[in-house]
Amino acid sequence: VDDPSDRASRRAPYLASATMPVTDLLDMQRERGANLLLTSGRALDPGDPQGSLDAVCAEGDKALAALKGGERLALNLTMSTAWLTRPKLRDTLLAQVLDQEQFDTWYVRVQWRGSLPHYAQPPDKDLLYGYRRLAELTADEGRRLLLPQTGLTGWLMLAFGAAGFGTGLSSTDQAFRVPGKGGGGKPRIERYFERQLLHTI
Repeated sequence: VDDPSDRASRRAPYLASATMPVTDLLDMQRERGANLLLTSGRALDPGDPQGSLDAVCAEGDKALAALKGGERLALNLTMSTAWLTRPKLRDTLLAQVLDQEQFDTWYVRVQWRGSLPHYAQPPDKDLLYGYRRLAELTADEGRRLLLPQTGLTGWLMLAFGAAGFGTGLSSTDQAFRVPGKGGGGKPRIERYFERQLLHTI
């Protein structure tokens, strides 16, 4: 997963700083009226799978300890497609889901390749299989899996046990992908949303 840009770091300082206290991050979300609090969502390192998962879960434990009455927390994970397509990484991730019973909601963002056309969904069978395994396991274990920025791929995963997905009218709402080269000043295309198709036209 790419490092955050300078602009992204200014807008969301926790993406660039591993030192921001968990309590400050939760307070930022409370101030903005969040009804589900998230951990920071720093990217998992495929070079140190267990170490990066342990660090994310340790941060999640601190966040759980800082919750106030009636608040809910989701463990926020950001990862490259390798975590769902490579069997060893996928198995490590699924084992972590099994071990971490204290997190009942998992908020998982997978960064798709940048060459995928706007508004397209990934046709990679290994990636879709990885999503399916994750959705089935979380459902079997009584956990909720939320898949933001997945569009129709997330909608498909509802059939396998995912609890929710994110989509919208813009391509960034429908996919979390490696940034492209920019739009080159093209005029904005007017789009319509057809509820029966659950897709933009």
